[in-house]
Amino acid sequence: MTKHLRPALALVLLTGLVACGRLGGPVDDKVTWLSLEEGRAEATSYQAGKPLLYDFTAGWCPPCRQMSKEVFADQASADFINENFIPIKLLDEKAGRAERELAREMKIQSYPTLVVVRSDGYVIRRVGYAGRDATMDFLRRSLGES
Repeated sequence: MTKHLRPALALVLLTGLVACGRLGGPVDDKVTWLSLEEGRAEATSYQAGKPLLYDFTAGWCPPCRQMSKEVFADQASADFINENFIPIKLLDEKAGRAERELAREMKIQSYPTLVVVRSDGYVIRRVGYAGRDATMDFLRRSLGES
């Protein structure tokens, strides 16, 4: 292979990996995420008492990107989350003071971490990412405890 073809081939491979979501390319997330402030306001306005779903995540985190791709970009999973939870995404790189304080309160030590919380602040369940099916089971079980 000539020295001029190597960079071109590398660029083609890199572009393909990004397009396939392997290197953190854009994911078509279908969950209607709220900010911490918006989610807390919505939680207090609900009569039905939907639990909050905190997604503690980071853009540099490969398992976070995998969860986004396998769960949050899946229409059926996103519909389930949107209908049953008040979803709040807390992105590490963009965390403000309130988000950092919440992460400390919740003892977040790794990403991704999903935490289901009642509107009164009681933590129902928490989990890391172990695949789409395990995540959906976690969410369904959490509703039974809310």
